[in-house]
Amino acid sequence: MSASELLVLSDSTHLTDATRYRRVLGRLQYLSFTRPDIAYAVNKLSQFMQAPSDLHWKAVKRILRYLCGTIHLSLRVTPIDDFNLHVYSDADWGGDITDRVSTSGYILFLGHNPISWSSKKQTTISRSSTESEYSAVANALSETLWVTNLLNELRFLVHQLPTIYCDNLGATFLSKNLVLYSRVKHAAVDFHFVLLSQSSVTTTNASNHY
Repeated sequence: MSASELLVLSDSTHLTDATRYRRVLGRLQYLSFTRPDIAYAVNKLSQFMQAPSDLHWKAVKRILRYLCGTIHLSLRVTPIDDFNLHVYSDADWGGDITDRVSTSGYILFLGHNPISWSSKKQTTISRSSTESEYSAVANALSETLWVTNLLNELRFLVHQLPTIYCDNLGATFLSKNLVLYSRVKHAAVDFHFVLLSQSSVTTTNASNHY
């Protein structure tokens, strides 16, 4: 995605061919199943399918050029002996300038193999970056617990607690400090979900891991 161009629902450019836009973007959605590096961009551009403009189409072509230049990249899934789970979560706080809804994203690794990833808008508007990051941690935790249970059913034992990496210190402290609950009553659901799952997962800051 271009860092200098902000995409909105209604801009000053002319409308483009909506059918062509949806057809190309639909194919990119399928491609994102094996190319997690374009997941955020595809998620962002999917929000303008109703009335895409020339600026939106320009962003789609930017993704196509990127894919042409990185066609050699692929996911490598190799045999492993380490069945421990590691998850990286992040959030784009208020990144949508139209409705100010944040976007959550995570990628889950089994050993060094990526096995699950997601990028989607949050259901509520966060009033702080800590709240949006904390919601992203909750989404990542939900997926981690599901994968952990699936591995247990398949009798692949996870020897260590899964670790979720988050680059927001506030969200990390919030997941470990019960005293801070009074400051985030508006995030009570996510708080209780993460807090009650502390015995199943550990949360740490990822600023030193990038």
